[in-house]
Amino acid sequence: MKKISVFAFCIVFLLGSCQWYAINKYHLKKEFIFDSKKKYFEYLVKKNICAPNRILYLDSSHFLPFMLNEVMKDSSCIYLGCYVNDSVVIKKGTALTDNKSCISILNNEIKHTLSMGFFPDSMCKKANNLSDYRFKKLIDDGVKRFNYYNHKKNIFLLYNYAFGSYYDSLYKEVLAFEKNNPEHVAFYLICLDGVYALKQ
Repeated sequence: MKKISVFAFCIVFLLGSCQWYAINKYHLKKEFIFDSKKKYFEYLVKKNICAPNRILYLDSSHFLPFMLNEVMKDSSCIYLGCYVNDSVVIKKGTALTDNKSCISILNNEIKHTLSMGFFPDSMCKKANNLSDYRFKKLIDDGVKRFNYYNHKKNIFLLYNYAFGSYYDSLYKEVLAFEKNNPEHVAFYLICLDGVYALKQ
């Protein structure tokens, strides 16, 4: 009986230790500390995880609808999808069905999608029109209008300050892929923090 209780204690301790380690290593669950868009933008630029002119946020009237209709619809953690236009998205692989937050699965999924030359109809599906949401560029607060006529693969990843540095390696890999394939790939980072409420 004692052996079982000691074993159970060790398992609980290890699980708790792993969680503590991850929280500290990746600075997870940090409290949002920014009081201006400028400081938040400077923080993201310093992290070098996306081209500065492609860091986006939603205005106050579109933030909640976007969260409900896009992010929470399929429990997207970070990968919103690869769009070929504002209402057609490439179907996500089955590996993401079971685990939407694993970095290696996300990395493999995105790399596979970006490496494809063309997408048959069987891989495409209708999505909500992204043009229905008012995205703004964090760099200058201007409204972002997407150009889908350049036939680029538009990758949308999500960012939240509470993620800490956990997904930084993934963001950087997608950014590097974009830099190496500028004519075929456009990578956008959508901030899920309440940026709209910050002063300029």
